[in-house]
Amino acid sequence: MLREPKLSTFYSPPKHDLRLNWDSAGNHGDEGESIPDWPDTGQLFGEDPDYQKTVKGIQDIIETTLERAEDYSKVCYNMISETRLFIQESL
Repeated sequence: MLREPKLSTFYSPPKHDLRLNWDSAGNHGDEGESIPDWPDTGQLFGEDPDYQKTVKGIQDIIETTLERAEDYSKVCYNMISETRLFIQESL
């Protein structure tokens, strides 16, 4: 999460883990070995069926909302066109 500039403001390593040394050069331990990112979001959410079900549900809601917005936009456009036609005919 530290690699993403927008998400780094929401990240803070655990205070009780004193071994983590997060300097600007990268995340390397005392021996120069690479310390894995914390938390490991791939392990937490990657293959979790409940998480995948939640993501799928959110995607379905977004898709339905976009379809309804498009339909509403078409209705509004038709109403505006009909109103203009009615005004022109009445003149």
